[in-house]
Amino acid sequence: MKERKKFSVLAGTIILFLVVILLGYTGRAEAAGKVQLKNTTISVYKTVYTYNGKVQKPAVSVKYRGKKLSVNKDYTLVYSKGRKNPGVYTVAVKGKGSYSGTVKKTFRINPVGTKLASMQSSSGGTTLKLTWKRPSRAVSGYQIRYSTRSDFKGAKLQTISGATRLTTTLRSLKPATRYYLQIRSFYRYVKGKYVYSAWSRLTAKTTAKKAGSPSNGNTNNGNTNNNGNADPLGFLNETYASLRKKTGETFEIYVTNEIQSVNFSKSDVVMQVNKGSKCFFYFTAINPGKTSITFTDIYGQKISSFVTVTEETYQDGKTTEMDSAKYNANLPVPKIQSVNYSEYYMGVICPGTFSASDPYSGYEGWLSETRDFDQYLEYDSTDSDWNGQGYGKLSFFSNYDRSGTTYYLKVRSFKLNGTTKIYGPWSSIKTVSVGNYRVASSAKAKYSYKFYFLDTAGIGLYGGVSKAVYIQTDNPDPNSIQLLSNGKTVLIKLSNLGGGQYYDDIEYLNADDYDNSLHKVKGGYVGEVEFEKAGNYDVEVREIHKEGYVTAKTLHWTVKDYNTDLYAWMDQIIAANTNSSMTSFEKMDAVCEYLTSEDRFSYHTMSNGKTVTLASIPNGPCFLSHRWNSYVSPSMLCVFAERIGGFDKIHNCYGDYAVGSSEWSYTHYYAKLTIGSEDRLYAVCPSSFTGEIGEVKKIDFSNTKALRPAK
Repeated sequence: MKERKKFSVLAGTIILFLVVILLGYTGRAEAAGKVQLKNTTISVYKTVYTYNGKVQKPAVSVKYRGKKLSVNKDYTLVYSKGRKNPGVYTVAVKGKGSYSGTVKKTFRINPVGTKLASMQSSSGGTTLKLTWKRPSRAVSGYQIRYSTRSDFKGAKLQTISGATRLTTTLRSLKPATRYYLQIRSFYRYVKGKYVYSAWSRLTAKTTAKKAGSPSNGNTNNGNTNNNGNADPLGFLNETYASLRKKTGETFEIYVTNEIQSVNFSKSDVVMQVNKGSKCFFYFTAINPGKTSITFTDIYGQKISSFVTVTEETYQDGKTTEMDSAKYNANLPVPKIQSVNYSEYYMGVICPGTFSASDPYSGYEGWLSETRDFDQYLEYDSTDSDWNGQGYGKLSFFSNYDRSGTTYYLKVRSFKLNGTTKIYGPWSSIKTVSVGNYRVASSAKAKYSYKFYFLDTAGIGLYGGVSKAVYIQTDNPDPNSIQLLSNGKTVLIKLSNLGGGQYYDDIEYLNADDYDNSLHKVKGGYVGEVEFEKAGNYDVEVREIHKEGYVTAKTLHWTVKDYNTDLYAWMDQIIAANTNSSMTSFEKMDAVCEYLTSEDRFSYHTMSNGKTVTLASIPNGPCFLSHRWNSYVSPSMLCVFAERIGGFDKIHNCYGDYAVGSSEWSYTHYYAKLTIGSEDRLYAVCPSSFTGEIGEVKKIDFSNTKALRPAK
C-alpha cells in the first residue's frame, strides 16, 4: 500500500507538471526580488555634533538609482541607545518592503571644548603654567599640544585626567622660544574609547629669557596684534581645511576667532544658510563643483576651506557622479501642482514626463523656513518618472516635528550632460503652512466623518493585516485628517510598485496623491488601516488646523489575532481529515486532497487574464477568502506540516531559484517535506484561471448602504 501511495503521489506530480506546461501556468509571486540596501546610497546629514545635553537624532536619506526612498515604507531607522552624552553612536537602516538587508552608519557627539585662560612663563624660561576654563558638563579630561612650529609638526602632547583639574605646568622648555599651544577636552564614553572636542584656537607664547640674557625689546611675547593669533592657521581647525560633500548636504565649519566676512570663489556650489554667528557657520552644498570658502577675522587674517561637492545621478543604466554645474536660463520652469505633508514629511508634485525628448532630466527643490532660503535649507531631487503618473515627486523628510511651521518652497529643472549638471531658473515661491499636530484646540470640528469597510465578505480586522477603509467627509484637505490609537497613526501607505493606484476597483480622482495615506475618491477618501497586534482599540479621528487639532469622533474597533484564527482553521481541517493511524506523509496527503477538492480554493483575483487587487474582494486572509497563489500556498503548506508534526525537514521551494527562471517556474509552488531519506513534494496552488472574475466593477461610493459601516 505504501508503494502504491508513493507511486500515486509521483504520478500526481508528473500530471501537475504536464498541466502546468499545457495550460501555460501563470502562478507567480506577487513580490519581485528585493534590492539590498548595500546597493543604495545612504547619507547621514549630520555626522558630528557638539554636546548640548539633548538626545541627537540625525536625519538619514536613502536613494536607489536616483529615487529617494521613503522611511517606514522602504526602510526603518533604529538608533542606538543614549545619543545624549559624548560618544560614537549608530543608526541602523533596515530594509522593508521591496528592500532588504541592514546598513549601519555612525555619528559622533563631541564634548564641549575649552580655551586657555592664562600662560605664565617661569623666570628661567623652562616652564609654562597653564590654566583653562571648565566646560559645562560631560568632560573626562583635557589634552594640550604644544610645539615651536605653527603647523604642530613634532608637537608634544600632555593629557590631564579629571574634569575639575584646570591647571598644568609644561616643563623642560627652551628659554626665549615661541611656543604654539592648543587645548581640547575629551570624554570617555566606554572603557578604552574616547571622543574629543575640536582644538582651541592657536595661541602663541614666548618663554622668558634665561637669567642674565639681554632684552630684545619685545613686550608682547611674539604675538601680533596682541591677540595670540598671528598665524592664520590658528583660527580654522584642520578638520575643515578640505571637505567633500554631496549635493543637498548641510555641514558646519567652526572657527575660533570672530569673523567679519565669508566669501566664496564660486557662489553656485555652496551657500551659507545661517546668519549672525561669529565663530560657527552652517553651509549647504547646492550644486556639484569646487569652491573655496574664505574667512576673514576681525584682525584681517584670512583662511580658506576648500570644498568639493558631488552629486550622484542614475542615467543610461548606471550611476554617474556629477562634478560641475552651469546655469541655462532657457530650461523650462516646473509647476508646483500640489503639496502633501504630515508632521515629518512633505511631498511636492510637479508635472513632467522625464522622457528622452524633454529638454530636462529632472527637478530639484529647496524648502526653507525663510523666504530668502538662508536658514534650515532642505534639498531633494528626482530624475526619473518612477511612478508612471506623469509627474515628478520631491520628498522632504525630517526627524523633527514640522507642526505649526510655515515653509517656503521653490523648484527648478536640470539637465545632465556627461558629468555636468545644467540647472534652470527657479519657480515662483510657494508658501506652505503645516497644521499644528501637537497642540489640542478648544474649537469644534469643522467637518463630518463616516467610516466604511470595503470588502463584501465581512472579513474583520486582523493584527498585521492591512484593510481598506472609506472615509466619507466634506473635508477638502486630506493633510488635516489623522487616525490615531494610543498616540500612533493607524493609517499606512500602500502603492503599486508597477505604477498606478493600488486597488483596481476604486476610481481615484487625483493621480498626485499616489503614495499618500489618503486617496481622493467620490465623497471622501480611501485609506489603509493596520494594527500590529490583536486587541480592542479606540481610534481617535483628528482634524488638524493651524491653531491645533480637534477630536472629530472616536471609533471603537476590535482586532483579531491572525495566527490564532489561522491555526484554529488548520487544526480543524487536520482533525476532520486525518486519524492517529496515519503517517505524517499520509496526513499531509489527506490535507492536500481536502484543500484541492471541490474547487475549495481559487487563485488570486484576475480580470481578463491580468492579476488585479480589489478592495471589495481581498485575497487575504487566505483561510477566510479561500484565495491564494503560488507564493502563499507553499508557505501555508509548511505551516500545515508544522501543525501535523513528524517531519525531519520542512522546506518552502519558492525561493530556491531566481524569480522568473525556468527552474523557478517548475518548483516555486512546492513545499518539500522530508522524513529520514525520503523527500516528497506537495502543491495546492490552483490554476490561475480560477481567479478570473471578468470585468472589474468599480465601487460605488455614493451608495453607502452597500458598504459595511466601520464604527
